[in-house]
Amino acid sequence: MSAILAIILDSYGLYCEGKYEIDCGYLWLSFVNNFSVSLSLYSLVLFYMATEERLAPYNPFYKFMTVKAILFFSFWQTCVFQML
Repeated sequence: MSAILAIILDSYGLYCEGKYEIDCGYLWLSFVNNFSVSLSLYSLVLFYMATEERLAPYNPFYKFMTVKAILFFSFWQTCVFQML
């Protein structure tokens, strides 16, 4: 959804990719994406805590951490490299 909104904003010249200014859509879409990633990481932690005992024989901690790292770093990678 945010990709479609970014395309629409860019076609009207309101996206300003890489600029964190109030009147640019990039700031607001970055905020929404950041909230979405944070919520997904929080949900993953809750899921891990709820299933930790049942999944203990499979040692899922590192699998959960890998998924969390992919979500976290893929979002922040786009934010950092857009500023450069």
